[in-house]
Amino acid sequence: MPSNFQASADNGYSTDANTEYLEENGLYGYISSRKLSRETKKYNTPEKFFAKDNITYDNEIKTYICPLGQPLYKISEYTYDNKSRISH
Repeated sequence: MPSNFQASADNGYSTDANTEYLEENGLYGYISSRKLSRETKKYNTPEKFFAKDNITYDNEIKTYICPLGQPLYKISEYTYDNKSRISH
């Protein structure tokens, strides 16, 4: 590859592994994050106030925070598609 090689990809390629690969190999990559992609497409409209992208994670109290600033405490855990899931 030429030394000035650059690549771009959609948000489906926005993973830690891909970002680390680019960094470790000195490559320039432009990969949209899911959040940026959704913002650009105006997913966060007033009628979608409680969309996933408007919910943040508070690492200090280890829980998610809704757009109104209220914590979303864990209700239960379950397995779906061989993956552990949490209900809030």
